[in-house]
Amino acid sequence: MPRRTTQESRDWELFIDWCVSMDLPFLPASADTVAEFLTAFPAPVRTQGRRLRSIRRHHASAGVPLDLPVVARARPWREGDGWAPLPQALAQLPVYRHQKGLSMALRGRRDGWLLVLIGMVGLSRNDARLLPADAVSLFPRLTIAGHPVPREEPPAECPACAVTRWLRIAGSASFGWRQDMVEAISPVGDPLEHHDCAIGLDGTWRQASTLLPAIDRYGWVSADPMSTRAVSATVALRQMPGARDVLEQPVARLSAGRFAKATMDELADAYDDVDERAAALLLRLKEIVGEGDEMLDHLKSFGP
Repeated sequence: MPRRTTQESRDWELFIDWCVSMDLPFLPASADTVAEFLTAFPAPVRTQGRRLRSIRRHHASAGVPLDLPVVARARPWREGDGWAPLPQALAQLPVYRHQKGLSMALRGRRDGWLLVLIGMVGLSRNDARLLPADAVSLFPRLTIAGHPVPREEPPAECPACAVTRWLRIAGSASFGWRQDMVEAISPVGDPLEHHDCAIGLDGTWRQASTLLPAIDRYGWVSADPMSTRAVSATVALRQMPGARDVLEQPVARLSAGRFAKATMDELADAYDDVDERAAALLLRLKEIVGEGDEMLDHLKSFGP
């Protein structure tokens, strides 16, 4: 029998009892029988999806076909006009710290990792959230879940660099080693002109509680992975052309704008303001994506 939760067991038992009471076969069940069952017991979309998965799993376990359509799983990666392709999305990420801009750089690096998982490797939202460390191989070449991640030019658009930039600090971030993080993401020289993926990694990242954590506005990293909705919202945000949180200047340069005479503390406060606006934008985007995610969950409920 398939492995299932207690609630799924109850769903299956409810289906059997209803079929017996209606004098209908439950194994195999017809599409009409399943539809009538779901109609007889109205419930939220997520509950109905769980019931349908339970019925499908029991049929699969028994080797009995279930005459229901299988809907292809939708990908969170967006393509076409109005959406940045992977190289552009990676290039506009903030990945180096500017004084107090720790949380922006952390999220930028994590989001680069997420973009590679979704946009190049092709993982689902949940697979990206729960990817184990042993699914990443560094030698003889960089692969994730068996999918090669190549080095590309320029370094700012390089998917391999996006991976190593995040893995370089993922362990320190998970353990709350702030000074290690600060040193790793502080700009020295002009780092975006050099490949991060050419520099070796230690194994600290393999000990992180999750490789795709939630990060708060202060740069503190959660032990739990991002939610599926946060993944959808983040990918959408990062694929917006021009969505860079801050137009980075890794090397200090004179500005002719309103911050030309600003002190480092004033600049840091300005970066924090941008960080807050970016967080507010992300929250607003989550609300917008929410309705779409409910429809996606409904479609997925008809999948395997």
